[in-house]
Amino acid sequence: MAKSKFVHPPVQGSKLPRAARCLWYATRGGFNLNAALPQYQLEKHRRVVPWDKEFIAELRNALSAFKIWCVDYYLPPPSHLCHVVKRRA
Repeated sequence: MAKSKFVHPPVQGSKLPRAARCLWYATRGGFNLNAALPQYQLEKHRRVVPWDKEFIAELRNALSAFKIWCVDYYLPPPSHLCHVVKRRA
């Protein structure tokens, strides 16, 4: 009944292999994500890549969010906050 009302986009596959390839090109380009841009790859290496500028921008945002999460997760809280907690207990 309602099946015809749903939109079914074509299957594109996983984005993880594309992200891994982008990170590999960025690593080979001096750890710079601009080295994975399609224009750069076409000019410098004469290869056509299956992603666009927006994909690189999304990957850059995701890496930025991951970096913030790592800093929050792995760094201990400031020592003066621990001192305040110990004094109140």
